[in-house]
Amino acid sequence: MDYDTWLGRNSFGQGDTPESESESLPETEQRRRDWRVVRHSIDRTDLDPVEGEKSYFATVVWTLAWYVVPLALIVGWVLVFDNDSGTACATPVHNVCPPMRTAVLNGMMDGLPRLCAALVISLVLALLIRLGSGAWRPVTAAFAAAIIGAGAATILFTVMAS
Repeated sequence: MDYDTWLGRNSFGQGDTPESESESLPETEQRRRDWRVVRHSIDRTDLDPVEGEKSYFATVVWTLAWYVVPLALIVGWVLVFDNDSGTACATPVHNVCPPMRTAVLNGMMDGLPRLCAALVISLVLALLIRLGSGAWRPVTAAFAAAIIGAGAATILFTVMAS
């Protein structure tokens, strides 16, 4: 017994059942027997569209949140630092040690262009993920985009620096 015979169709892919038998079957069974493509639920006109199926705004907000919340926590932590220079200073500027808070905030400001580049890459990726698939929730698409965008920005700036 060959494969086509086992499936119950001839070499042209048509079902072996007579027309009267295939007409009595439900529509989904008829489609399965003659190997036509079954319409997906997204193409069906009798189903109402799901509200917020591809929420681009929510994806953008979640992507921003994956960057803004950690940044706000770090800035809040830095603002707790003392504003005195301390006794040990590894890199004095004009023989004066800057306060720890000022040094850390200056370092953060130097890294701000890299953070903005990573954010822009992540936003573009988040929108592309949502455009391609509505199956992911906005928070999941935003998290994936934030991870990939941060990694891509790191690789981009590493290549540019070398």
